[in-house]
Amino acid sequence: MATRFRFVTACVLGAAATLSDRAEAIPGLLATKGGAPASSATAIVALRDESTTVLSFQASVEGTLDDFALVIPVPETVDLDDVQSAPPDALAALDRFTAPRLEELWEQDPCTPLFEPPKQAPTSEPLPPLAPRAGRPSVKPYEDAHIVEGEDAASASGWLKEHGYAVSASGAQVLERAARDRTRLLIVTGRASSLVKTPGGASVLPPLRVSVEGVTPGLPSRLVAGDGPNETVVWLVGAEQRLELAGESVAAPTDLGVTEAAAGSLGGLWAATLERTLAGKPDSIVLTYAGGAESCAPCAGPPLTAEQWDALGADRLPSLTKTTEMPRVRPVTPAGLHEASVHHVEAALLPCFQAALEKTPKLEGTVSVTTSTSTKEWTVKVDLDGAEKLGPVFAACAAELEAKGLRVTSPHGAMKDIRFSLAAPPVRAPRALTVARYHLRDGGGAARDLSFQPGESADFQTRYAIRHPWTEPVACSSPKRGVWGAAPRSVKGRPIQALTGLPFDRAAPAPLEPLLAEDAPALGVTKKAPAPPAPQASGPSSEQPPSPDGCGCAVGARPAGGVETLVLAALALLRTFSFRPGRPRA
Repeated sequence: MATRFRFVTACVLGAAATLSDRAEAIPGLLATKGGAPASSATAIVALRDESTTVLSFQASVEGTLDDFALVIPVPETVDLDDVQSAPPDALAALDRFTAPRLEELWEQDPCTPLFEPPKQAPTSEPLPPLAPRAGRPSVKPYEDAHIVEGEDAASASGWLKEHGYAVSASGAQVLERAARDRTRLLIVTGRASSLVKTPGGASVLPPLRVSVEGVTPGLPSRLVAGDGPNETVVWLVGAEQRLELAGESVAAPTDLGVTEAAAGSLGGLWAATLERTLAGKPDSIVLTYAGGAESCAPCAGPPLTAEQWDALGADRLPSLTKTTEMPRVRPVTPAGLHEASVHHVEAALLPCFQAALEKTPKLEGTVSVTTSTSTKEWTVKVDLDGAEKLGPVFAACAAELEAKGLRVTSPHGAMKDIRFSLAAPPVRAPRALTVARYHLRDGGGAARDLSFQPGESADFQTRYAIRHPWTEPVACSSPKRGVWGAAPRSVKGRPIQALTGLPFDRAAPAPLEPLLAEDAPALGVTKKAPAPPAPQASGPSSEQPPSPDGCGCAVGARPAGGVETLVLAALALLRTFSFRPGRPRA
């Protein structure tokens, strides 16, 4: 029983520990009404907070697919109410926000002191109230979803064949193992029309989201069983605490100086650096991003919106959602009204209406409060919904406000700048999410079982830079070189280029040496230093080559002085003496 419990708690979305000590996971399987595909890529987003985990996952396979069925092992805590679709735009936004990027930098004037304004801490705005869940979540664009209990796992193969789905040999092995271990299976079916084609020709399945309560799930290194290689990108999102994948990990090479050619081959550059990073250690996990979710300095895409985070599961995390037990003023401060005044209204109204609620539990209605101000006074206006029940309560509370020095007007024409409800909805806490992104690669065969754990805070981004050195004259005595920043006003630089689409759309590795502008010892690349220029003399005869016999005294050569000067002077004197005309005889 203990072994089975260990299996189930680690077995979510294909990440199950086997009965042996090997960290081997059961992947899901893809059955189609066409040919049997080979798995090519997996993307997983895991949001974890306290005892809640929300997993969004997506897979791509090579080639063209027909109608299909995706079969995924899930733990016993998951039922159909925990399964729904995940909007692709939310995953795309997370991909762009954390993607490896290429930027263009210019060396700043070495003689001009740079003023760097203080970095303003990002503000954490409260998220909007949650919409109440109505009915069972939708799994569209998937057609249908149902769960096969563990004791009935053996019937899954028959169900697939009965409905016309072909199961590959590796998929049949997954079903056999699931039946043997009585694994609970989630089966979702989809149409070929719901697939998205990548530029490289792979077919991408719609993303799916599963919420898991109570257990800490594992993650599969591949979502779909297959014999081909598989690449996986995993995003771990923690609420107020960073998460990291357990195992041997290494940071991707970053801040590499690259040539202009890299701008047209960013995918090939990334593939080559990843290949060099994993050389000799193919099981390593490569960290490509770590940081907060509120801002990025700078990233290729904006931070995710509250709606996008909710689509990925933030609306299920306990620390991001809470229900207030008493009426709450939700102020939108009017122009010119000090925030302390709003708090004064809150302090006056809340105890009054709370006391009324305690005396009359069935009391219902909404009170909308508006504050306005002038040079001498500020006024509270109130609108009542259900005035016949709230009228007496309002009258008593208005008297308390006036006793505190506040004038309360008649409840007509309120602007509704401040609201609070007696039936208080859930209130979102400020967002405090951290994101870590990992990339790993698997060969054919069984999937790895990936686990995650709390990690330390870290800021890391995979970046490449095209650097333009300062070429103008340097007129100061103490220049400060190597300070890089934005392009000068006279130059229009490239925007930040993001490598999006991973792991589904991948390029072949490109030759690294032509793309790197500087040494990269971690990648085994050393750029050749340019040969020093030949020394130049001041006279025109310096261009004369030496004679074949090695003598430096070629015709027209200028004597260098020393012994050579004395010898030449003696020869000139001898010549003058030898050719002197003779004196005539008497």
